[in-house]
Amino acid sequence: MRILAFDRKNDLSVLEEHLRHFYPDDLIFEGFTDIKSLLYAAAKDIFDIVFADLDIDNKTGIFMLEGLTHLYPHRNYIGTSYYPDNGDAVTLFGMNASGYIEKPFDNIKIKDLLDNLRYKSQ
Repeated sequence: MRILAFDRKNDLSVLEEHLRHFYPDDLIFEGFTDIKSLLYAAAKDIFDIVFADLDIDNKTGIFMLEGLTHLYPHRNYIGTSYYPDNGDAVTLFGMNASGYIEKPFDNIKIKDLLDNLRYKSQ
C-alpha cells in the first residue's frame, strides 16, 4: 500500500502512525508539506491513496485532488480537515473522491475509512 499525503508536518506523523497500525508490514508512506513535491511523486503513477488537508493555503488541497482525480481516476483520494465543511464534502464527492475524514485522526475513523475503500474496490 503506497500512500501520499499533503498536510502539516505534525499531522503527517500522526496520520502515518495510525496507518501503520493497519498496515504494519506493507505501508509505503510519503508525506509532503508542499504540493509541488506531492505532485512530482504522484506523476510516477505509483500510489494507492492520496490524503490531502483541505484547509492549507486557501483550499489548495481541493484543487490538487481535483487535478489528480482527472489524471489518475482509478485511485483513492481522501480529503481531511479540522473544520468540517459540507461544501468541501460535496465538492470532493462530486469529483469522485473516495472519502473525507475529520481531524484529529484516530484509529476508529481511519479503520472505517479504510474498510470503506476496501469495500469500494471489490
